[in-house]
Amino acid sequence: MFRNYLTVAFRNLIRHRVYSLINIIGLGISIASCLLIALYIQHEWAYDRFHENADRIYLVRADYENWTVTPPILAPTLREHFPEIERTARFSLMGRDIAVRYKDKTFIRSGMYVDPNVFETFSFPRVVGDVRTALRDIHAVVISREMAQLYFGSDNPLGRRLTIVGRKGPADFIVRGVVEVPEHSSIQFDFLLPLALRGKLTIEWQQWQVHTFVLLSEGSDASTLEQAFLQFFTTQIHTPTNEGYGSAKEPLQLLSLTDIHLSSELRYGLGPTSNPLYSYILSGIALSVLFIACVNFTNLSVGLSAARLREIGMRKVMGATRAQIGKQFCGEALVVSAIGVVFGAMLAEILLPEFNRLTGQRLDMAYGTIWLPLFALVVLIGGVTGGFPGLILSRFNLAGVMKNRLQIGGPIRFSRFLVILQFVFSTLLITATLIMSHQM
Repeated sequence: MFRNYLTVAFRNLIRHRVYSLINIIGLGISIASCLLIALYIQHEWAYDRFHENADRIYLVRADYENWTVTPPILAPTLREHFPEIERTARFSLMGRDIAVRYKDKTFIRSGMYVDPNVFETFSFPRVVGDVRTALRDIHAVVISREMAQLYFGSDNPLGRRLTIVGRKGPADFIVRGVVEVPEHSSIQFDFLLPLALRGKLTIEWQQWQVHTFVLLSEGSDASTLEQAFLQFFTTQIHTPTNEGYGSAKEPLQLLSLTDIHLSSELRYGLGPTSNPLYSYILSGIALSVLFIACVNFTNLSVGLSAARLREIGMRKVMGATRAQIGKQFCGEALVVSAIGVVFGAMLAEILLPEFNRLTGQRLDMAYGTIWLPLFALVVLIGGVTGGFPGLILSRFNLAGVMKNRLQIGGPIRFSRFLVILQFVFSTLLITATLIMSHQM
Protein backbone atom coordinates (compact mmCIF):
# COMPACT_ATOMS: atom_id res chain seq x y z
CA MET A 1 0.00 0.00 0.00
CA PHE A 2 2.81 2.41 0.87
CA ARG A 3 4.49 1.72 -2.45
CA ASN A 4 1.22 2.47 -4.23
CA TYR A 5 0.82 5.78 -2.37
CA LEU A 6 4.40 6.74 -3.27
CA THR A 7 3.96 5.85 -6.94
CA VAL A 8 0.74 7.86 -7.23
CA ALA A 9 2.35 10.78 -5.39
CA PHE A 10 5.24 11.00 -7.88
CA ARG A 11 2.87 10.62 -10.84
CA ASN A 12 0.81 13.56 -9.61
CA LEU A 13 3.95 15.63 -9.03
CA ILE A 14 4.99 15.07 -12.64
CA ARG A 15 1.47 15.57 -14.01
CA HIS A 16 1.10 18.92 -12.19
CA ARG A 17 4.75 19.89 -12.48
CA VAL A 18 4.17 23.66 -12.49
CA TYR A 19 2.25 23.58 -9.23
CA SER A 20 4.74 21.13 -7.76
CA LEU A 21 7.64 23.40 -8.73
CA ILE A 22 5.95 26.42 -7.15
CA ASN A 23 5.38 24.50 -3.93
CA ILE A 24 8.91 23.09 -3.78
CA ILE A 25 10.58 26.44 -4.50
CA GLY A 26 8.34 28.25 -2.00
CA LEU A 27 8.98 25.68 0.70
CA GLY A 28 12.70 25.60 -0.10
CA ILE A 29 13.10 29.36 0.24
CA SER A 30 11.12 29.39 3.49
CA ILE A 31 13.10 26.44 4.90
CA ALA A 32 16.40 28.09 3.96
CA SER A 33 15.31 31.31 5.66
CA CYS A 34 14.23 29.42 8.78
CA LEU A 35 17.49 27.44 8.91
CA LEU A 36 19.70 30.51 8.62
CA ILE A 37 17.69 32.44 11.20
CA ALA A 38 17.63 29.41 13.51
CA LEU A 39 21.43 29.11 13.28
CA TYR A 40 21.81 32.76 14.22
CA ILE A 41 19.35 32.56 17.14
CA GLN A 42 20.92 29.34 18.41
CA HIS A 43 24.32 31.03 18.34
CA GLU A 44 22.99 34.04 20.24
CA TRP A 45 21.36 31.97 22.98
CA ALA A 46 24.28 29.54 23.31
CA TYR A 47 26.68 32.17 24.65
CA ASP A 48 28.88 30.98 27.55
CA ARG A 49 27.07 27.66 27.95
CA PHE A 50 30.24 25.75 27.09
CA HIS A 51 31.61 26.42 30.59
CA GLU A 52 31.26 23.40 32.86
CA ASN A 53 29.74 25.44 35.71
CA ALA A 54 27.97 28.05 33.58
CA ASP A 55 24.76 27.76 35.61
CA ARG A 56 26.62 28.65 38.83
CA ILE A 57 28.81 31.51 37.57
CA TYR A 58 27.57 35.07 38.10
CA LEU A 59 28.85 38.54 37.35
CA VAL A 60 28.67 40.80 40.41
CA ARG A 61 27.67 44.35 39.63
CA ALA A 62 26.25 47.39 41.34
CA ASP A 63 23.02 48.75 39.94
CA TYR A 64 24.64 52.06 39.11
CA GLU A 65 24.02 53.10 35.51
CA ASN A 66 24.39 49.42 34.56
CA TRP A 67 28.12 49.40 35.25
CA THR A 68 29.82 46.01 35.25
CA VAL A 69 33.02 47.14 37.00
CA THR A 70 33.50 46.80 40.76
CA PRO A 71 36.17 47.63 43.36
CA PRO A 72 39.05 45.09 43.58
CA ILE A 73 38.40 44.66 47.31
CA LEU A 74 34.91 43.31 46.62
CA ALA A 75 36.03 39.78 45.64
CA PRO A 76 38.04 38.97 48.81
CA THR A 77 35.33 40.56 50.96
CA LEU A 78 32.60 38.39 49.46
CA ARG A 79 34.73 35.28 49.66
CA GLU A 80 35.46 35.91 53.34
CA HIS A 81 31.91 36.64 54.54
CA PHE A 82 29.69 34.48 52.33
CA PRO A 83 30.22 30.71 52.43
CA GLU A 84 27.82 30.29 49.49
CA ILE A 85 30.59 31.67 47.27
CA GLU A 86 32.89 28.84 46.30
CA ARG A 87 35.35 30.87 44.25
CA THR A 88 35.89 34.34 42.77
CA ALA A 89 37.68 35.52 39.65
CA ARG A 90 38.53 39.07 38.62
CA PHE A 91 39.18 40.48 35.15
CA SER A 92 40.69 43.83 34.26
CA LEU A 93 40.85 45.07 30.69
CA MET A 94 44.40 45.76 29.59
CA GLY A 95 43.27 47.13 26.26
CA ARG A 96 42.24 46.12 22.77
CA ASP A 97 45.14 47.80 20.98
CA ILE A 98 48.19 46.25 22.65
CA ALA A 99 51.30 45.69 20.52
CA VAL A 100 52.62 42.14 20.87
CA ARG A 101 55.92 41.16 19.23
CA TYR A 102 57.54 37.80 18.50
CA LYS A 103 60.82 38.08 16.59
CA ASP A 104 59.94 40.10 13.47
CA LYS A 105 56.16 39.71 13.86
CA THR A 106 54.22 42.51 15.55
CA PHE A 107 50.44 42.60 15.74
CA ILE A 108 47.86 44.57 17.68
CA ARG A 109 46.05 42.26 20.13
CA SER A 110 43.62 42.55 23.05
CA GLY A 111 44.52 41.39 26.55
CA MET A 112 43.32 41.21 30.14
CA TYR A 113 44.73 40.93 33.62
CA VAL A 114 43.13 38.08 35.56
CA ASP A 115 43.37 36.26 38.86
CA PRO A 116 45.66 33.19 38.58
CA ASN A 117 42.75 30.87 39.46
CA VAL A 118 40.60 32.04 36.54
CA PHE A 119 40.72 28.63 34.83
CA GLU A 120 39.46 26.94 37.98
CA THR A 121 36.25 28.96 37.60
CA PHE A 122 35.97 29.19 33.82
CA SER A 123 36.48 26.15 31.62
CA PHE A 124 37.83 27.58 28.38
CA PRO A 125 38.84 24.54 26.30
CA ARG A 126 42.53 23.84 26.86
CA VAL A 127 44.70 23.39 23.79
CA VAL A 128 48.16 22.91 25.34
CA GLY A 129 49.78 23.64 28.69
CA ASP A 130 48.65 23.44 32.31
CA VAL A 131 46.48 26.54 32.26
CA ARG A 132 45.20 26.03 35.82
CA THR A 133 48.66 26.79 37.25
CA ALA A 134 50.18 28.78 34.38
CA LEU A 135 49.39 32.28 35.65
CA ARG A 136 50.90 31.69 39.08
CA ASP A 137 54.14 32.67 37.38
CA ILE A 138 54.31 36.47 37.19
CA HIS A 139 56.18 36.23 33.88
CA ALA A 140 53.71 33.85 32.22
CA VAL A 141 51.09 34.50 29.56
CA VAL A 142 48.19 32.36 28.35
CA ILE A 143 47.16 33.00 24.75
CA SER A 144 44.24 32.03 22.51
CA ARG A 145 44.48 29.42 19.78
CA GLU A 146 43.97 32.11 17.16
CA MET A 147 46.90 34.12 18.52
CA ALA A 148 49.08 31.00 18.69
CA GLN A 149 48.42 30.26 15.02
CA LEU A 150 49.06 33.89 14.08
CA TYR A 151 52.50 34.02 15.72
CA PHE A 152 53.73 30.42 15.68
CA GLY A 153 51.79 28.64 12.95
CA SER A 154 51.96 24.88 13.49
CA ASP A 155 54.95 25.13 15.87
CA ASN A 156 54.59 24.38 19.58
CA PRO A 157 54.00 27.75 21.30
CA LEU A 158 54.89 26.60 24.83
CA GLY A 159 58.04 28.22 26.16
CA ARG A 160 58.14 30.88 23.44
CA ARG A 161 58.88 34.44 24.49
CA LEU A 162 56.46 37.24 23.59
CA THR A 163 57.15 40.95 24.07
CA ILE A 164 54.03 42.81 25.20
CA VAL A 165 53.96 46.60 25.32
CA GLY A 166 51.96 47.49 28.44
CA ARG A 167 51.47 50.63 30.51
CA LYS A 168 55.02 50.48 31.83
CA GLY A 169 56.61 49.76 28.49
CA PRO A 170 57.62 46.50 26.81
CA ALA A 171 58.10 43.35 28.87
CA ASP A 172 58.84 39.73 27.99
CA PHE A 173 56.50 36.87 28.90
CA ILE A 174 56.73 33.12 28.45
CA VAL A 175 53.81 31.28 26.84
CA ARG A 176 52.65 28.74 29.41
CA GLY A 177 49.29 27.77 27.93
CA VAL A 178 46.95 28.02 24.97
CA VAL A 179 43.14 27.95 25.21
CA GLU A 180 40.27 28.04 22.78
CA VAL A 181 38.15 31.21 23.02
CA PRO A 182 34.83 30.27 21.37
CA GLU A 183 32.98 32.87 19.36
CA HIS A 184 29.97 32.39 21.63
CA SER A 185 31.91 33.57 24.67
CA SER A 186 31.03 36.94 26.20
CA ILE A 187 34.61 37.10 27.51
CA GLN A 188 36.85 37.69 24.52
CA PHE A 189 40.64 37.99 24.68
CA ASP A 190 43.85 37.21 22.81
CA PHE A 191 46.04 36.84 25.87
CA LEU A 192 45.84 36.83 29.67
CA LEU A 193 48.38 38.11 32.20
CA PRO A 194 48.46 37.77 36.02
CA LEU A 195 46.39 40.45 37.76
CA ALA A 196 49.36 41.36 39.96
CA LEU A 197 51.00 43.00 36.93
CA ARG A 198 48.27 45.60 36.79
CA GLY A 199 49.85 47.36 39.74
CA LYS A 200 48.83 47.72 43.34
CA LEU A 201 45.09 47.21 43.64
CA THR A 202 43.33 49.79 45.75
CA ILE A 203 41.37 48.78 48.83
CA GLU A 204 39.03 51.76 48.57
CA TRP A 205 35.42 50.98 47.79
CA GLN A 206 34.89 53.78 45.32
CA GLN A 207 37.66 52.68 42.93
CA TRP A 208 35.87 50.78 40.16
CA GLN A 209 38.62 48.84 38.41
CA VAL A 210 37.79 45.16 37.82
CA HIS A 211 35.02 42.80 36.74
CA THR A 212 34.16 40.38 39.52
CA PHE A 213 32.74 36.90 38.91
CA VAL A 214 31.67 34.44 41.58
CA LEU A 215 31.13 30.69 41.46
CA LEU A 216 28.29 29.74 43.79
CA SER A 217 28.24 26.43 45.59
CA GLU A 218 25.74 23.75 44.59
CA GLY A 219 22.21 24.60 45.68
CA SER A 220 22.86 28.29 46.43
CA ASP A 221 20.16 30.74 45.38
CA ALA A 222 21.31 33.94 43.69
CA SER A 223 18.32 36.09 44.73
CA THR A 224 18.70 35.09 48.39
CA LEU A 225 22.38 35.95 48.23
CA GLU A 226 21.59 39.37 46.75
CA GLN A 227 19.47 40.18 49.80
CA ALA A 228 22.31 39.07 52.04
CA PHE A 229 24.69 41.35 50.13
CA LEU A 230 22.42 44.35 50.63
CA GLN A 231 22.07 43.73 54.35
CA PHE A 232 25.81 43.16 54.78
CA PHE A 233 26.93 46.31 52.99
CA THR A 234 24.37 48.57 54.62
CA THR A 235 24.93 47.36 58.20
CA GLN A 236 28.53 46.16 58.50
CA ILE A 237 30.67 48.18 56.12
CA HIS A 238 31.10 51.67 57.62
CA THR A 239 34.04 53.59 56.15
CA PRO A 240 34.20 57.11 54.74
CA THR A 241 35.30 55.78 51.34
CA ASN A 242 32.34 53.49 50.76
CA GLU A 243 29.55 55.88 51.63
CA GLY A 244 26.52 54.84 49.60
CA TYR A 245 28.11 51.66 48.28
CA GLY A 246 25.66 48.80 48.60
CA SER A 247 22.86 51.15 49.67
CA ALA A 248 19.29 50.89 48.46
CA LYS A 249 20.27 53.04 45.48
CA GLU A 250 23.16 50.78 44.52
CA PRO A 251 22.38 47.20 45.60
CA LEU A 252 24.72 44.46 44.47
CA GLN A 253 23.23 42.25 41.79
CA LEU A 254 24.16 38.83 40.44
CA LEU A 255 23.86 38.45 36.70
CA SER A 256 24.05 34.90 35.39
CA LEU A 257 26.96 34.29 33.04
CA THR A 258 24.60 32.90 30.39
CA ASP A 259 22.53 36.12 30.47
CA ILE A 260 25.40 38.55 29.93
CA HIS A 261 25.45 38.49 26.14
CA LEU A 262 21.73 39.27 25.88
CA SER A 263 21.90 42.12 28.42
CA SER A 264 22.26 45.00 26.00
CA GLU A 265 21.99 47.64 28.73
CA LEU A 266 25.33 46.69 30.35
CA ARG A 267 28.17 49.21 30.23
CA TYR A 268 31.95 48.66 30.28
CA GLY A 269 31.60 44.93 29.66
CA LEU A 270 34.29 42.46 28.64
CA GLY A 271 32.78 41.99 25.18
CA PRO A 272 29.98 43.13 22.90
CA THR A 273 26.42 42.33 23.91
CA SER A 274 23.23 41.82 21.92
CA ASN A 275 19.58 42.71 22.28
CA PRO A 276 17.28 39.67 22.77
CA LEU A 277 14.58 41.60 20.90
CA TYR A 278 16.46 40.85 17.67
CA SER A 279 16.05 37.12 18.27
CA TYR A 280 12.32 37.50 18.91
CA ILE A 281 11.84 39.59 15.77
CA LEU A 282 13.82 37.16 13.63
CA SER A 283 11.86 34.22 15.06
CA GLY A 284 8.63 35.95 14.09
CA ILE A 285 9.96 36.59 10.58
CA ALA A 286 11.02 32.96 10.16
CA LEU A 287 7.64 31.63 11.30
CA SER A 288 5.81 34.13 9.08
CA VAL A 289 7.77 33.10 5.99
CA LEU A 290 7.16 29.42 6.74
CA PHE A 291 3.45 30.12 7.35
CA ILE A 292 3.14 31.92 3.99
CA ALA A 293 4.74 28.97 2.18
CA CYS A 294 2.46 26.47 3.94
CA VAL A 295 -0.66 28.52 3.15
CA ASN A 296 0.43 28.75 -0.47
CA PHE A 297 0.94 24.98 -0.57
CA THR A 298 -2.47 24.34 0.99
CA ASN A 299 -4.31 26.72 -1.32
CA LEU A 300 -2.72 25.26 -4.43
CA SER A 301 -3.70 21.78 -3.27
CA VAL A 302 -7.29 22.87 -2.69
CA GLY A 303 -7.31 24.63 -6.06
CA LEU A 304 -6.29 21.41 -7.78
CA SER A 305 -9.08 19.50 -6.06
CA ALA A 306 -11.52 20.05 -8.95
CA ALA A 307 -9.13 18.32 -11.34
CA ARG A 308 -8.95 15.27 -9.08
CA LEU A 309 -12.61 14.79 -8.19
CA ARG A 310 -13.17 11.94 -10.61
CA GLU A 311 -9.99 10.29 -9.38
CA ILE A 312 -11.39 10.42 -5.85
CA GLY A 313 -14.72 9.09 -7.14
CA MET A 314 -13.08 6.15 -8.87
CA ARG A 315 -11.10 5.35 -5.72
CA LYS A 316 -14.33 5.30 -3.72
CA VAL A 317 -15.97 3.06 -6.32
CA MET A 318 -13.06 0.68 -5.92
CA GLY A 319 -13.68 0.61 -2.15
CA ALA A 320 -11.26 3.28 -0.83
CA THR A 321 -12.21 4.68 2.56
CA ARG A 322 -11.99 8.29 3.72
CA ALA A 323 -8.93 7.42 5.82
CA GLN A 324 -7.14 5.90 2.81
CA ILE A 325 -7.87 8.93 0.63
CA GLY A 326 -6.67 11.22 3.41
CA LYS A 327 -3.46 9.19 3.72
CA GLN A 328 -2.95 9.50 -0.02
CA PHE A 329 -3.04 13.31 0.10
CA CYS A 330 -0.89 13.44 3.23
CA GLY A 331 1.62 11.14 1.53
CA GLU A 332 1.80 13.42 -1.50
CA ALA A 333 2.28 16.42 0.76
CA LEU A 334 5.04 14.60 2.66
CA VAL A 335 6.88 13.90 -0.60
CA VAL A 336 6.67 17.56 -1.65
CA SER A 337 7.70 18.80 1.81
CA ALA A 338 10.64 16.35 1.90
CA ILE A 339 11.89 17.59 -1.47
CA GLY A 340 11.32 21.18 -0.32
CA VAL A 341 13.27 20.65 2.92
CA VAL A 342 16.20 19.06 1.05
CA PHE A 343 16.18 21.93 -1.45
CA GLY A 344 15.99 24.43 1.43
CA ALA A 345 18.93 22.83 3.23
CA MET A 346 21.00 22.98 0.03
CA LEU A 347 19.99 26.61 -0.53
CA ALA A 348 20.89 27.50 3.08
CA GLU A 349 24.32 25.89 2.62
CA ILE A 350 24.91 27.96 -0.51
CA LEU A 351 23.77 31.22 1.13
CA LEU A 352 25.56 30.60 4.46
CA PRO A 353 28.85 32.38 3.54
CA GLU A 354 26.97 35.52 2.53
CA PHE A 355 24.79 35.27 5.64
CA ASN A 356 27.93 35.02 7.79
CA ARG A 357 29.31 38.12 6.12
CA LEU A 358 26.06 39.96 6.82
CA THR A 359 25.89 38.95 10.50
CA GLY A 360 29.62 39.00 11.23
CA GLN A 361 29.47 35.43 12.56
CA ARG A 362 31.05 32.12 11.55
CA LEU A 363 28.04 29.85 11.62
CA ASP A 364 28.02 26.37 10.11
CA MET A 365 25.40 23.77 9.32
CA ALA A 366 25.75 21.10 12.00
CA TYR A 367 23.91 18.34 10.15
CA GLY A 368 24.59 15.92 12.98
CA THR A 369 22.24 17.90 15.20
CA ILE A 370 19.71 19.36 12.74
CA TRP A 371 18.63 16.23 10.88
CA LEU A 372 16.03 15.39 13.52
CA PRO A 373 14.44 18.91 13.46
CA LEU A 374 14.44 18.74 9.66
CA PHE A 375 12.64 15.39 9.73
CA ALA A 376 10.11 16.80 12.20
CA LEU A 377 9.63 19.78 9.88
CA VAL A 378 8.89 17.44 6.96
CA VAL A 379 6.26 15.60 8.99
CA LEU A 380 4.72 18.82 10.32
CA ILE A 381 4.51 20.56 6.95
CA GLY A 382 3.30 17.43 5.17
CA GLY A 383 0.69 16.71 7.81
CA VAL A 384 -0.68 20.25 7.95
CA THR A 385 -0.62 21.05 4.24
CA GLY A 386 -1.84 17.62 3.15
CA GLY A 387 -4.34 17.06 5.91
CA PHE A 388 -6.67 19.94 5.04
CA PRO A 389 -7.08 19.11 1.29
CA GLY A 390 -7.33 15.42 2.14
CA LEU A 391 -10.07 16.14 4.67
CA ILE A 392 -12.03 18.18 2.12
CA LEU A 393 -11.77 15.75 -0.78
CA SER A 394 -12.30 12.56 1.20
CA ARG A 395 -15.64 13.68 2.65
CA PHE A 396 -17.34 14.25 -0.72
CA ASN A 397 -20.15 11.78 -1.32
CA LEU A 398 -19.79 9.43 -4.26
CA ALA A 399 -22.98 10.52 -6.04
CA GLY A 400 -22.03 14.16 -5.95
CA VAL A 401 -18.57 13.43 -7.32
CA MET A 402 -19.80 11.35 -10.26
CA LYS A 403 -22.60 13.81 -11.15
CA ASN A 404 -20.40 16.94 -10.71
CA ARG A 405 -22.84 18.31 -8.12
CA LEU A 406 -20.75 19.42 -5.19
CA GLN A 407 -21.14 22.11 -2.54
CA ILE A 408 -17.74 23.11 -1.18
CA GLY A 409 -18.49 26.61 -0.05
CA GLY A 410 -17.14 26.19 3.48
CA PRO A 411 -13.66 25.00 2.47
CA ILE A 412 -13.47 27.61 -0.28
CA ARG A 413 -14.32 30.38 2.20
CA PHE A 414 -11.62 29.11 4.55
CA SER A 415 -9.17 29.00 1.65
CA ARG A 416 -10.00 32.62 0.81
CA PHE A 417 -9.37 33.55 4.44
CA LEU A 418 -5.96 31.90 4.22
CA VAL A 419 -5.16 33.84 1.05
CA ILE A 420 -6.08 37.13 2.75
CA LEU A 421 -3.92 36.18 5.75
CA GLN A 422 -1.09 35.28 3.40
CA PHE A 423 -1.22 38.69 1.72
CA VAL A 424 -1.35 40.45 5.10
CA PHE A 425 1.79 38.66 6.32
CA SER A 426 3.55 39.25 2.99
CA THR A 427 2.71 42.95 3.03
CA LEU A 428 3.93 43.30 6.63
CA LEU A 429 7.22 41.58 5.85
CA ILE A 430 7.84 43.60 2.68
CA THR A 431 7.00 46.87 4.46
CA ALA A 432 9.26 46.03 7.41
CA THR A 433 12.10 45.09 5.04
CA LEU A 434 11.81 48.36 3.10
CA ILE A 435 11.72 50.43 6.31
CA MET A 436 14.76 48.71 7.81
CA SER A 437 16.65 48.91 4.53
CA HIS A 438 15.91 52.65 4.27
CA GLN A 439 17.03 53.26 7.88
CA MET A 440 20.26 51.31 7.49
